[in-house]
Amino acid sequence: MNKLILKKHNESDDAQFIDLSVVEDGVKHSLFVGRVNLNEFTGWLLEHEKEIREDEIPFDKARGNSLAEIIYDAYNKLDTDDDELVDKMYNYRSGHCLRFAARGNDFPEVYIGKAGESYEVSKFSSTESWRYPIDIDDFFCNLKY
Repeated sequence: MNKLILKKHNESDDAQFIDLSVVEDGVKHSLFVGRVNLNEFTGWLLEHEKEIREDEIPFDKARGNSLAEIIYDAYNKLDTDDDELVDKMYNYRSGHCLRFAARGNDFPEVYIGKAGESYEVSKFSSTESWRYPIDIDDFFCNLKY
């Protein structure tokens, strides 16, 4: 199973340089390299751990699509007059999109969460898309210690 790793560089400031990456078959794929407020970032992940582990995506799941692609498609088709649907979109994004963990930073729309019986981290945009299944237990265990 792929490992999602949050490498922290020892700095005294709240805004720290991180490398969020996935190790797949011994190959490291950097997903984000930059500065974030580390306490806020890790605090957000721990605060939303239950949602990340348990929530099913509340939109039509196209077979084989990543969480990020499902959100991207739903967002582009969103009926903004449907308050219930707008709320569902916001609630899911605010608990699964890492951009919410790094407010004030130029962090990409990266999603983490339950995808069927497994977990994934994914991104989908008009210029870049990727999806990695991850070992969620390993990630949260390493995040806490």
